[in-house]
Amino acid sequence: MTSHDAKDIAPDAYVAVRNDFVLKIDGNKPVLYPLDFLESSFFVIGPTQALALSLLSGTRQFRDAEAIFQTVLPSTPAGTFGQLLASVDEMVRKNPTQSGIGSRGVMQSAATPIMNAVCYKPTNFVVAPCEFDAEMNEIRWRRRLHTPISIMLVPTHRCQTNCIYCYAERRKVRELPLKRWQELIKEMRDNEIHLVSLDNGDIFARKDGVSIIEHLLDNEMHFLLSTKSLVTTQSVNRIVDAGFTRKVRNVLSRKVQLSVDARDPHLAFQITRNKNFIENITRTFDNFYQAGITPKIKSVMMKCNRDEPGKLVEYFYERGAREFQFVKYTRSFYNHMDGMFLDDDSIGIIQAQLKTIRDRYPDIQLSDGMNVIDPTSADLSVQEREAIWQRRAGCGGGWSMLGISADGSAFLCEQMTLDPRYCVGDLKEQTICEVWGSERLLRFIYPPRDMFKDTVCHSCDGFELCHWEKGYCYRNAFFSYGSIYDAPPLCPRQNKQGLRLS
Repeated sequence: MTSHDAKDIAPDAYVAVRNDFVLKIDGNKPVLYPLDFLESSFFVIGPTQALALSLLSGTRQFRDAEAIFQTVLPSTPAGTFGQLLASVDEMVRKNPTQSGIGSRGVMQSAATPIMNAVCYKPTNFVVAPCEFDAEMNEIRWRRRLHTPISIMLVPTHRCQTNCIYCYAERRKVRELPLKRWQELIKEMRDNEIHLVSLDNGDIFARKDGVSIIEHLLDNEMHFLLSTKSLVTTQSVNRIVDAGFTRKVRNVLSRKVQLSVDARDPHLAFQITRNKNFIENITRTFDNFYQAGITPKIKSVMMKCNRDEPGKLVEYFYERGAREFQFVKYTRSFYNHMDGMFLDDDSIGIIQAQLKTIRDRYPDIQLSDGMNVIDPTSADLSVQEREAIWQRRAGCGGGWSMLGISADGSAFLCEQMTLDPRYCVGDLKEQTICEVWGSERLLRFIYPPRDMFKDTVCHSCDGFELCHWEKGYCYRNAFFSYGSIYDAPPLCPRQNKQGLRLS
């Protein structure tokens, strides 16, 4: 089975939309989104493009799909079908996700029927062009979805560690019961939501955490399972038996990530406040590995553990690990100390280790964020800020993604404080769709200009385009200025000093 540009597909080839994409109707606009749990990006495509894609069933040859298209739309010129598919395919190839989904296009083809392909119902993609145009001409709806495609789940704020850099708000709340989580997960599936991000606390800190994971698997959710906990053989086996290792839509593998910031047991204790952390996390790694799952190792780099990357890779490589990630410490609301930031000397020490690691272990996948710019600092030139600002991806919270906290509070950013002022609903009583369409949420993501009095936003001629279409980072504004109603530090028009790194 191969991936092809539409121009190269033979008339007798069987063609389907790749299984790592979801094609759906959202309001009056067709959308195509990649199943990547690292992001909640999507493409809005035209009605005729969506109709053409929906005809690619995997059990129908290309020429037969084209013939149906011409029958449905007889006035379209010959060749239009292939051109429409090629235009979508090119757009997808130019905008792959962080995991590379889309780099091979949006179509798969084979000489024989593709039996595991997702089959779409073409009649579901009949949208009147005038209704599509009306939605795309409305600044508040052309980029916002009528239903989210990704949910941030926070089953608990608890954890088996108490890391010095933890960005999560570890408040004690009455957590939603298992039954309510099961109801919400079912609602997600019913609304074609397949992406989940397990955020904040560690799900294994709940006695029924494995049961929640099992329900996610039963409903075919795609997610990264990240933990610092001791996960027993029994728990791992339950997860595997529930289908963790079965590929999502026959193509995507779920991953386990273990957060380990130091190999040295004493230093690991200083960071995690867990005396047996190295022993426990090693047992967790081995339990997953023996079950056929190789965890990824992720480390947060600070001054105190700048000498640890080489030790961590050596230790876990010998146990079977082949994927590692090292990221810079960033500011948090709850456990922040400027002394944990990496200075230039520390970054140099880490980068030297990373070079040695890459030379010594050519078979590993190694990623790092040593060159990432702190978004709360405005200590850059106007030109640098302008370049970064124009490339910003935009906020997904409220546009394509919704968060559900441990007590049912609905939120839009996992790094914002869970103050009621910044929550947008209550999932103890409301459904996901009720929260998503509520006036409370819409007012939060479409703030009126008057809320920005005495800031550069108030008189900015690009206010609506910036705030209502792409979204501004209120989290970074809050970090720097104590208010969500201000321009973030990287905005090139912001004239206030952002937080300086000392």
